[in-house]
Amino acid sequence: MAKQFWTQERKQIVDLIDVTRTYGLDDDAVANLEAGRPAFWSTCGNSNDFDGLLFAAINRYASIEAGQEEYAGIFARRGMDPTDEIHLDYLIPLNTAAVTMLMLAYQSVGTWRTPEELAKRATSRGWPSFPARGRLAPVEAPALVAAE
Repeated sequence: MAKQFWTQERKQIVDLIDVTRTYGLDDDAVANLEAGRPAFWSTCGNSNDFDGLLFAAINRYASIEAGQEEYAGIFARRGMDPTDEIHLDYLIPLNTAAVTMLMLAYQSVGTWRTPEELAKRATSRGWPSFPARGRLAPVEAPALVAAE
């Protein structure tokens, strides 16, 4: 039996595209939502090439760290670092697993965002509410190093 194309998750992504005016590769976000993997959208817009690439890679791998790793060289050649906080600020987590992953990514650069604050990025744009805390998908925590 063929898989249904127009799922609830796809409709919600299309609605989010209309609100954020950010067009991207929605297939990876939809697949991640359906599988319970971290799924993101972005506010970076089409004119922000580097963050658009990073956003697409993060959804492709369902991993912020893997997306950052893929584009580290491209960012470095332009004097940028894909792990910088500014790039995380564009991400909109669409489920609890994404909230957890994004919270850990902020912690790895030495800043803090609450799960509720991160979940609000989506719900304030009309995304259906989801628990910001609770039964979280397993996410590998980055190794934190104490400041000297």
